[in-house]
Amino acid sequence: MAWEKVRNIAASREEAVDTIEKYRAGAITVEGSGYDRINAAFTFFWDMVKPEGYWKDPIDARIKPDDFLFCKAAVEFFTGTELVIVESIAGRDHVKAIGYQAGPCGDH
Repeated sequence: MAWEKVRNIAASREEAVDTIEKYRAGAITVEGSGYDRINAAFTFFWDMVKPEGYWKDPIDARIKPDDFLFCKAAVEFFTGTELVIVESIAGRDHVKAIGYQAGPCGDH
């Protein structure tokens, strides 16, 4: 599936949040058509924190505090690593993760 199509499935924060919450509750699964919705929802938040270079690189971003838990879930979904808050300044959370390459799923 093309990335633009994936992004259009979860066109708003509200849709992405709703899908992630349903996924966590077990109301939708990655089986069948649920995968596209779940992938789109996580992509919505992944785009806020993804590395500027290669997607497997470490993550270092600044996000709104309200987005942290959903960005954390997206990082875990795509990289298998944990997103943490390094500091909070002026209404933004500075977040980091070791990234896919250095994590348990990396090409070691």
